[in-house]
Amino acid sequence: MKGAFYTGQYRNVFAELGHSQEEIAQKLKDAFHTVFYGPDDEKFYFEAGDDMGYFEDTGNFDARTEGMSYAMMMCVQMDMKNEFDRRRIMMYKKLCDIPGITLVSAEGAFYLLPDVSSYFGKTWGKGVIHDSCDMAEYLLEKAKVAVVPGDGFRAPGCLRLSYSNSYEKLSEGIERIEEALKELK
Repeated sequence: MKGAFYTGQYRNVFAELGHSQEEIAQKLKDAFHTVFYGPDDEKFYFEAGDDMGYFEDTGNFDARTEGMSYAMMMCVQMDMKNEFDRRRIMMYKKLCDIPGITLVSAEGAFYLLPDVSSYFGKTWGKGVIHDSCDMAEYLLEKAKVAVVPGDGFRAPGCLRLSYSNSYEKLSEGIERIEEALKELK
């Protein structure tokens, strides 16, 4: 027996229990509204300024990347993409402000791929930065920021940065990257 992905037929438990499509649509709309815009003691999404927001992990009272990924998928499925565009836009602007970084704006992804190849050939305590793997190692050690080399994503010269984290952590990470890049010789 093949599952829903292969058959294209997804189970709707609400319909199976006798609820009308109108009732189901209203229930989903109400749940989405509570999660994103409800009272502070009921919602999970919190805005922090005009272009930022985060999803709270209620079990740990912090922002976790897996929670952000689930929230992003929920926004895409509910056609509510703006909740996560805020984070992407903030990261894009901050990265573009760093001298030597070029970046194409991504739409609909959870990642940005800034080109850092202008820093290749520069040195630090452990040697020369030759490629994005060297840059990822440098940023992890010097800035304490984990990034993924872009080579594995057909983006040589780039780094892969996820924006599925809290606004504060993303902003701080980019600031640390900028400071570390300034120290390269």
